[in-house]
Amino acid sequence: QVTVHAGDPVKNGQVLVRLDASDLEAAVARAKGQLAAAVANLQRATKDERRFSDLFKRGSVTAHEFDAAQANYRAARGDAESAKAQVAAARASLSYAIVRSPVTGVVAERLVEPGDLALPGKPLVRVYASRALRVELRVPENLTRNIRIGMPVTIRVGAIGQTIATKVSGIVPAADPASRTFLVRA
Repeated sequence: QVTVHAGDPVKNGQVLVRLDASDLEAAVARAKGQLAAAVANLQRATKDERRFSDLFKRGSVTAHEFDAAQANYRAARGDAESAKAQVAAARASLSYAIVRSPVTGVVAERLVEPGDLALPGKPLVRVYASRALRVELRVPENLTRNIRIGMPVTIRVGAIGQTIATKVSGIVPAADPASRTFLVRA
């Protein structure tokens, strides 16, 4: 389900796309079932370990039997911890089925329609956030030595007739061999 169209205003956190999550929901249910089984096994192993401990103190069981009960308890405890982690991982995967806007802005482009296949790395919606714009400049090699991160920069945008004051946020340390320029971001 795609809940927005190009031109729609969106708020930070607003739902943009809901993916079909039936397989992810099944994975959560499966992980919860495995956790329930692991917890039940741990409860039984805990009781066995206590029982064998008491019996060992009275000399009613061998050290080998007591060691086996302790090993079963430790294994059951590990299985329960692993099952908890699987539930957390399945829930995390399920959370990716709802795509939310990372910023307040305007939908610039809707790149999917209901029924399309969503793949990792494939853009679904482009959101334009005027406060999150970034400028990338190609600076000649001989001028780069004068530029530092945090340095103030004034940028004139002729298309809108506006001048913007900002700061250098990054300098890519490798020069383009063809143009002998460095990429500076602000």
